[in-house]
Amino acid sequence: LGEVPSVDELAIFADWSNGATFRTRRGTGRGTKMVQNLTVTEPALKWARAVVASDIAWKAALTGAKRGTKVEIVRGNRFDTVPKNAKTDRPISIEPSLNIYLQKACGLLMKQRLKRWGVNLKSQDRNRNMAKELKFATIDLSSASDTMSSQLIQQLLPLDWWLLLDDLRSHETLLPDGVWHRNEKFSSMGNGFTFELESLVFFALASATLESCGFDTTCSVYGDDIIVPAEAFAEVSATLTMAGFTINRDKSFGEGPFRESCGGHYYNGHDVTPFYF
Repeated sequence: LGEVPSVDELAIFADWSNGATFRTRRGTGRGTKMVQNLTVTEPALKWARAVVASDIAWKAALTGAKRGTKVEIVRGNRFDTVPKNAKTDRPISIEPSLNIYLQKACGLLMKQRLKRWGVNLKSQDRNRNMAKELKFATIDLSSASDTMSSQLIQQLLPLDWWLLLDDLRSHETLLPDGVWHRNEKFSSMGNGFTFELESLVFFALASATLESCGFDTTCSVYGDDIIVPAEAFAEVSATLTMAGFTINRDKSFGEGPFRESCGGHYYNGHDVTPFYF
């Protein structure tokens, strides 16, 4: 990961998405998000203040908007769902606006630094190409981000990185019935760095297992789509299970002629991906 980002780096890489925030609807414009309905958790407040203070134009806009926009401190994110497929919904959490703004900065920085180690999170091509070769096993996890525990992240990350990410994440989630739930998972889908963080964790666990067991260390990750040498399927699966994750046995393949990764289906190296509505 390298050095933890400075306030200036966070300000450069931070960004708004088109998604909803704790107090705004999906599709709200960036300009509106910068000066209206600003929300943040208490631990992230000091980072938000520092980033806003480093941007003269934004600071002036906040001061001038309605005689000074007030920032609302909230306990965490709020629970929601989005369609996963025709049958089920996927649980997500909608973050406070300033939290997600800073989380996206950390996600982009992690994405850059992972690329130095051959992990390109801007493309799924490497995973799909490797899945065509039967010498590799494809591993898929069930509810990967929802089972990434805070204690695991604390043990794996450098202390300064963990302190930053722990400040920027939401420690609680507001449920539809109005009850606040304390999270033991580190971050959910909807957090601006969850995808990059889980990719980092799975790459580290897989690489360390391959190296310590004497296997070929060639592997690839894209979120929870993991590819390792087929001969190491059992060992890597055991490591992931020990770390608290659940192997999706219906979508993981270490032997036989079939492999699946990043939406690509391959039989003896031939693309047999079905047509989807």
